[in-house]
Order: sequence, then C-alpha cells, then structure tokens
Amino acid sequence: MLTAFQEVEDALAGIRASEERIKMLNETVSASENSLRLALDRYMNGLTDYLPVLTGQLSHFNAKSNLLAERRQWISDTVQLARALGGGWADDIMKERLTNKK
Repeated sequence: MLTAFQEVEDALAGIRASEERIKMLNETVSASENSLRLALDRYMNGLTDYLPVLTGQLSHFNAKSNLLAERRQWISDTVQLARALGGGWADDIMKERLTNKK
C-alpha cells in the first residue's frame, strides 16, 4: 500500500516539476524567437553578416527541442500517474473496441 502511495506521489511531483520547467522553457523559446527576429532584422538591414542569424536559429531550435522533451516527460509522468492510480480508463476503451470488432 505504501508503494502505491509513493508511486502516486512521485508521479504528481514529476508532473508539477515538468509544468514548472515547461513554463520556463516557453519563456526561453519566446526569448530565442525574439533574438532570432532581431538578428534577422539586423542582417536584412546590412548591419551584420549571417552568422548571428545562424546562431539565433540554432538557439531557437535547441530551445524548442528542450521544450518538446519536457512536454514528452510531462506526458510520461501523466501516464505514470494513471498507472499508479489503477489505470482502468484505457482498459475500458480497449474492451469496447475489441467487443465492437467481433
């Protein structure tokens, strides 16, 4: 019984932590997007070469990649919570689909 409570607690803690990281990463993506836009504007106006644009694209890509990884972790933690709570919701759907195919 204590193991079940611990699994629920761990999953909830993971979800909370992921939600906080997702908020921060959304801000990082937004900041990298603004930085990229600024670098592109500076390039288009002839103020810099293309290297800052490439650097901005790489930073923006990395920020979005980190955000997607954290979203995947949030989904994984949510599935873990569902399992820790007994899971049942997917079992009912599968039973219904199997019954309809017969």
